[in-house]
Amino acid sequence: MLHFLRQPSRETAKRTLVFCHGLGDSEQGWTFLQQALGLPWLEVVLVRAPTEYFGGYSWYDFENPQSVAPDLEVSRRLLGELLEHLAVPASQLILGGFSQGAVMTLEMTVRAATPWAGSLAVSGYVPLWKEYPQAFGPGLSGQRILATHGPWDPVLSYETAQRQMLHLKTHGAPLEFETFDKAHDLDMDEELPRIRAFVSEGVLAD
Repeated sequence: MLHFLRQPSRETAKRTLVFCHGLGDSEQGWTFLQQALGLPWLEVVLVRAPTEYFGGYSWYDFENPQSVAPDLEVSRRLLGELLEHLAVPASQLILGGFSQGAVMTLEMTVRAATPWAGSLAVSGYVPLWKEYPQAFGPGLSGQRILATHGPWDPVLSYETAQRQMLHLKTHGAPLEFETFDKAHDLDMDEELPRIRAFVSEGVLAD
């Protein structure tokens, strides 16, 4: 099973954010996120990718095009097993990630059999975009997806990400693509408040 760090909510949990880190990082790189979001009812589960990579971890071998699809299949299976282990109700679950973690979020979300409370893809892209819409899952129509990116991203091209997200949306994915003035990172001034609002949506009505 994938290693994970579970950060309990300060109050009764109303949402659980399962968050996947980017290439070469680990769950420790995102321990700040729960406090930064400042939502006392939010539980956060930080997940470690399965493969060691130069002192950190990766979800797939991006340097070998032949490995991307099979690696992602393995990572999807492992992440799916973890979600089952966590036993968070779908109505309470938000899946999110940064960079490669955002790729994992989108891969899981658009193929899912059942929708959950939300999906958050920060500075990601869609390496298997040619598989869609054929690989869309039956739960996609009920999903709520926010994808964010920055035009100054030197790692994952903004133009490429925008084009791939539009491909998903054009073929029926309920995805919102939003731009923030940033590089390959998290914008604390404008992007973080947008994420906070996205995670919070519907909580008061629960």
